[in-house]
Amino acid sequence: MINSSILSIIVCFIPAIIIGLILYYFDSDKSKKKLLLLALSFVVGAFMFYIAYRLDMHFGTYFKGFIATSYFKSFLYALFGVAIFEESCKFIGTLVFIFKYKIKNIYNSIVLSSFVALGFSMAESIFFYLPKFLDKGNAFILMLNRTMTTTPTHVSFGIVMGYFLGKFILSKKIWKKIIYIIFALVIPMILHALANFALYRGGLFNQVVTQAYLNCLFLFVICLCYIIIRKIGSDKDERV
Repeated sequence: MINSSILSIIVCFIPAIIIGLILYYFDSDKSKKKLLLLALSFVVGAFMFYIAYRLDMHFGTYFKGFIATSYFKSFLYALFGVAIFEESCKFIGTLVFIFKYKIKNIYNSIVLSSFVALGFSMAESIFFYLPKFLDKGNAFILMLNRTMTTTPTHVSFGIVMGYFLGKFILSKKIWKKIIYIIFALVIPMILHALANFALYRGGLFNQVVTQAYLNCLFLFVICLCYIIIRKIGSDKDERV
């Protein structure tokens, strides 16, 4: 019988595979070159987790004492101690591929950004959370809960980032490019920080309120992604 450790590792891959296949299915470019590019972006996303983790360990410790002090300071830690490093690393990784691939429409940038986020989230699950959960008796259940909620959330942030990066690349006016690239970095950071904030303050909120907050945030992000996808469909001039 497969033990809990192996099942937990398998669970880390399942959301990434499912979401990755869905994104690839709706992409008009299914060439071998594009498939290789997506695989590389996934690997780069995993590597970016290591960079973000090292930055968090070095600089994030300055904000760690904020968690248990006040709501505002907890949010500051969530933003400047975690979200700023993770989203900046994903931003850099995505930007490199977007320039290299020379995207033709916004969906191209969304797919690349999402694959970077998938690689990041899977690496985070395996190398950061899995060792912690294995010390507990219900590692499989904990990993299942973690990957089925946070992996889609990471990808949602990636969709938002990819949309604005696509607008940045395709826009002709300089002032629009500046706005879009700022949005591509700042909005995912804020959404990420809000999600982490709820987790940090879960001890003060009761479990029901905390879960309701996370569900509302997740629903908001999903709705935002839906609006983005619909917007892409209406931008006929930006698609090939």
